[in-house]
Parts: sequence; C-alpha cells; structure tokens
Amino acid sequence: MSDLRFQKLTPTSNVDLNVYEEGFEFIFSNDDIRNIAVSGPYSSGKSSLLESYKKKYPQKTFIHISLAHFTNENKDNEEKEIEDSETVIEGKILNQLIQQIPIENIPQSNFRIKRTTGTNYNGYCTRNN
Repeated sequence: MSDLRFQKLTPTSNVDLNVYEEGFEFIFSNDDIRNIAVSGPYSSGKSSLLESYKKKYPQKTFIHISLAHFTNENKDNEEKEIEDSETVIEGKILNQLIQQIPIENIPQSNFRIKRTTGTNYNGYCTRNN
C-alpha cells in the first residue's frame, strides 16, 4: 500500500458555527432580509457551514443555488464574456430556484416545467415571453 493520503471534499455537518451563528440569527430575525449569499474560494467550508447550521436548526428552510464557475481555457475572451453574461447567470439562478420550488407555489410563473414520471425528478425550464 502506498503512503498516499486522501481527503474528502464533501461537506461535514459538525463545524463550529462561531460568529456565523450570530450572523445567521441576525438574518433570520429580520423579515425584510429574503436572500443571503455565502461566498468563498473552493473548499473553504461554505457548504459545511450551511450543513452545520441546518443540522442545528432543522426547522429552517433553505434553497441552495450554486454558481460554481469553471471555464474552458481553450475559449477566446469573447466566448468567455458571453459565457459570463448577466443573462446566463440569471438563467442559472432561475433554473435552480424553479427546480426546488413546487409548481403549485408559483402558479403565475411564466416558466413551464417539464416533469418526468417516476421517482427521480428531472426538469427543464423555458420562459414564455
């Protein structure tokens, strides 16, 4: 057996919430705060922080949206700019939101979701103008 050591990069649910717990409590005690963002570099503990908070406060409801950005270095600058455009980012956010919200909770949405039959859910999002 080699001397290689492997490390999991999956989130844990037992980190010390420390000052973040106070920040989350401030957020949840103010009804006018509707959205928050947790940002940081890859593997900095963002998901572990959220998983730990969710474990400690299971009555809270969360919707997760990931805007992980991986670029193809072989693309030229113009292609990269198109990939990063505001419209593309908005589409990614909306698509992830819609997949997590039951359709009966958004009856007036312009988005139509294609559902598959069976136990797994696969969605497709389009916008009607």
